[in-house]
Amino acid sequence: MRDTRTRRRAIFRTSVFVTTAAIGAALAPAAVADANSASAPEQVTSITTNADGTISVGLRGDTTPDWVQITVRASGAPDSAALYSTKDVTETPSAGAVTATTDALVTLPSGTAYGDYPVDVDFQLPGGDVQHYAAGLTDDANWLKYLKHASVGGLMYDRENTDWWHRTAALSGHVNVLDPATGRTGPAPAGTKVKLNWSEQQTPAANVPETAVAQTDDNGDFRYSTDVDGAVTGGAAFVTAAGPDTMPGNPGKSPDLPIVVSSYRLTAAPNPPSVHRGTVFRIQGKVEFQTTGGDWKPFPAGALVYTATHEPDYTTGRQNGMIAAGATNDSGAYSYPITGYNTTVLHSYLYPSPYLVPAGAVSTVYVPTAGSITLPKFTIDEFATVKTTGRLNGDCADQTLDFQYSANGTTGWRTIAKTVTGAATNGYCSYFIAADGGWDGWYRVYHPETQAMLTVQTQTPRLRRTRTQMSIAVSSTRPANHAKFTVSGVVIQLGANGWVHENKAHVVLLFRPKGDTQWYWVVKGYTNTAGRYTFNLNTGDFTDGTWAAYLDTDATHFYSETPQIPVDIR
Repeated sequence: MRDTRTRRRAIFRTSVFVTTAAIGAALAPAAVADANSASAPEQVTSITTNADGTISVGLRGDTTPDWVQITVRASGAPDSAALYSTKDVTETPSAGAVTATTDALVTLPSGTAYGDYPVDVDFQLPGGDVQHYAAGLTDDANWLKYLKHASVGGLMYDRENTDWWHRTAALSGHVNVLDPATGRTGPAPAGTKVKLNWSEQQTPAANVPETAVAQTDDNGDFRYSTDVDGAVTGGAAFVTAAGPDTMPGNPGKSPDLPIVVSSYRLTAAPNPPSVHRGTVFRIQGKVEFQTTGGDWKPFPAGALVYTATHEPDYTTGRQNGMIAAGATNDSGAYSYPITGYNTTVLHSYLYPSPYLVPAGAVSTVYVPTAGSITLPKFTIDEFATVKTTGRLNGDCADQTLDFQYSANGTTGWRTIAKTVTGAATNGYCSYFIAADGGWDGWYRVYHPETQAMLTVQTQTPRLRRTRTQMSIAVSSTRPANHAKFTVSGVVIQLGANGWVHENKAHVVLLFRPKGDTQWYWVVKGYTNTAGRYTFNLNTGDFTDGTWAAYLDTDATHFYSETPQIPVDIR
């Protein structure tokens, strides 16, 4: 049989907490029986000095002891004097364990020095088996902490919530010190340091831990003011540095501080909406918030508006592609400069905040790029129809091209036709434009500056042909049948010195039978040096009808045709 009174054994380390309470009178230690089962397992798992000055003993096992005796001794030496002993404990069973806690504060004799004192535990199991355990000579983790204990309480904020405009909150509290030697509780001395911990839900994904240190005044009170960035939760305060012979006691739990979420709306527009590369423009707009009554009011001055290439990640609060920022004025308006380098979609918003429902505005600043026109071709036909083809290179889709004419090639350019390009192919857009041109003039394809492309134009070629006119005459408008019939006329052209006869002009003679709608060519011929053409015919080959002639032009002359002459054969 073993006698554990002569060989003290260390027990498991545990944390120690103390709270304020009166200290009772010292008790003499009770008699302790020897352990009567050499094979019984060690039952004591912890000895804890509680926050209220009591001692709790943790016992392993599902069986509640018949009694438990707790004894505080003067030292760790064998058979040292008992300073306190009691069987007045409350046993609380739980799964696989029992906790025995003294019913009253542990009070040591008057004059006992502050410090740590070993604790013995004796208990009797059902059936009479008595066990005895004591704190080891070197292990004082489970000894009684006979010190002054400083505890925090009365924590409260000076407001019920915070919002976008009111984020400053002050936490106040009080520190009491329990003196086990006198049993009295009083305020902590001035300068006692209190550590404050709390968390701020600054984004849906970020519950940010915060910490601060406050100090008590002469009344043991403290107050700490700070600006928060979200709902405050999980707050606690505990003493970190107290006076001599004083240790931290109970921490205080601060209340949560919720937030009020507001809605806002924002407008944003670049001014001007299109700039050349490297040019400064301004992003400007107005911010409004919604009141509790549903009205919209200008956002107060000083709110920062951000402009970025992407909207922010409202879950993490991360900003993507931030370009510039500026503050609102008293009317909620804002304006700040940005340098344009490329056509960019702009996202403008207030900095992501748990106080605001996500909102913002999307706008676009256009920075046109350089383009070019290649393979331009211009033609003019005998009917004065001008045509042009080519390629518009660059950001060319859906661009308007003007086909323009000038009488002198320098001034007075006017648009005679337009076209809009289609989709780009291999970096270019083909185009074709036709219009009624002039007798003589200069032509160009002109692309005015747009949000996509800068001004670009072709060279200005001169297009012209020689103007012509022609006449027609018949030998008789009522010739006899089977008689000779002559059709003749003159072709002239406009030269540098006026109208002159055109030699070797190719003339086509036409005839349309009476009642018919179709013209038929009869004969072709050329003019002589006097510009005259003559066709000798016989009326026996024709019926009543209408006669005319036209000029079969070459590549340098405009088309001409004669008036129509009706002829009836007798």
